[in-house]
Amino acid sequence: MDNRKQSILAVVGPTASGKTALAVKLAERFGGEIVSADSRAVYRDMDIGTAKVTPEEARGIPHHLIDVARPDTQYTVADYVRDARAAIKDIAARGKLPIVCGGTTFYLDALFGEKNIPAVPPNAELRAELEEKTAEELYGELKELDPRRAGDIDSRNKRRLIRALEIIRATGKPVPRNERNEVGLPSMEGREGSPTSFHSGYEVTLVAPYRTREELKERIAERVYKRWDSIIAETKKLREKYGLAWEKLDSFGLEYRYAARFLTGRLEEKEAQERLIAATWRYAKHQLAWCAKRPVTHLSASDVDKLPLE
Repeated sequence: MDNRKQSILAVVGPTASGKTALAVKLAERFGGEIVSADSRAVYRDMDIGTAKVTPEEARGIPHHLIDVARPDTQYTVADYVRDARAAIKDIAARGKLPIVCGGTTFYLDALFGEKNIPAVPPNAELRAELEEKTAEELYGELKELDPRRAGDIDSRNKRRLIRALEIIRATGKPVPRNERNEVGLPSMEGREGSPTSFHSGYEVTLVAPYRTREELKERIAERVYKRWDSIIAETKKLREKYGLAWEKLDSFGLEYRYAARFLTGRLEEKEAQERLIAATWRYAKHQLAWCAKRPVTHLSASDVDKLPLE
């Protein structure tokens, strides 16, 4: 029996750090294909706000798990794990290196087995009922039923709140705790350390682009100002094409949240931009903290060219 684990390269790190460019560079060097780990890039027509890879940026490298769902439907983390593992298996079967790229740490944890995701299917009737409630009401219910999960969830994200309540109501139990693996991840160079032993059976190497905090702050602000008009236009298009309520757009977070609040007159344009920059930086710090707890190898584009091909 072959007990060898599937090798995976995972390009992680904070938003605006250059993960996409690094993943493409690695795919070109090692003959890989990319599996996105972005919870919003799975939705069609959410391109600018998610900084979705363009054909020019992809440079012919196949990307998976992008544009696989409509934004007026719910694509759960369980859906992601199922589809991502199928994509990884297919890529490996064709002799290519699977490269997971993205900053949604919840997706990464679930894919690599650090979180137990209960197989609770979507309940359309329950979701319709919960959609009628405000985020504050949903959070209050979650806090009463599962204080631990309420402590680590975005209290304004209706999508996540509804999913957590859906799991609790279906199972009658709190959302499962994280199951952290104590085995270290090998580094890219020389494969030092013990091989990974995730529940999923993958041997994962984590890499990230290197950016100082000041660089990240500047890149985040620059991206917001440069793309603001396009984000506004995209938010309007999503509302018109899919009939999305403002509250639904708000639940997608970051760009769509502050674009929706500007378009509904809740925020002036300058304030919306500044709040978006601040919220994006908070999110980046969360991603940095996630990386700090794991053995991540930082690489630049020039470093990739020096990596051994074996």
